[in-house]
Amino acid sequence: MYGGNTTLKATGGLSVGVPGELAGLHKAWKQHGKLPWERLVKPAEILALRGFKISPYLHMQMEATESDILNDNGLSSVFAPNGKLLKVGEICYNKKLAETLGAISKLGPQAFYGGIIGINFVKDVQNAGGILTLKDLKRYTVKQKEPISIDFLGLKILGMPPPSGGPPMMLLLNILAQYELPSGLSGTLGIHREIEALKHVFAVRMNLGDPD
Repeated sequence: MYGGNTTLKATGGLSVGVPGELAGLHKAWKQHGKLPWERLVKPAEILALRGFKISPYLHMQMEATESDILNDNGLSSVFAPNGKLLKVGEICYNKKLAETLGAISKLGPQAFYGGIIGINFVKDVQNAGGILTLKDLKRYTVKQKEPISIDFLGLKILGMPPPSGGPPMMLLLNILAQYELPSGLSGTLGIHREIEALKHVFAVRMNLGDPD
């Protein structure tokens, strides 16, 4: 699918899969929520509409990705509405996001997975070279799975199964557990061990995919 170009895994239309967070949050709310759905979504809608101040940290991240922001119509309209990046303390508005959240607060996930929001989303992805279709959105379902676990220093650590970050985190803990803790991770030798463990974990993570 990537034609040997590994950068397409992280950027461009081919890097986009079916967003599942909205469906997952709604499923969790239906099973465990007590407040009305609209009340939960409304604060985010209001924040996007009324805007928020650009923090020093956000501005630092904006500067680091300035070229990407300025070359993207959607991002530039939010973070550089006048052709230049917003400064620290200036107000950032995202009215289109507010409209999207407003529809989701009233109609639920169907506003995205089967409505005009999803249609526009698919169109944008395909225009960017992606292969996502509206059928993909409509067929999406939430799958509930048992967490994976390891024993670490006498504690049971639970994590999300693949393709989440659970397996890499547990691999890292298993590697570090081979050393006498905490002394085995102290000083320069400890830092070296952590770096080497992380290098191995990130290399393995690149080969992990969605088992489904």
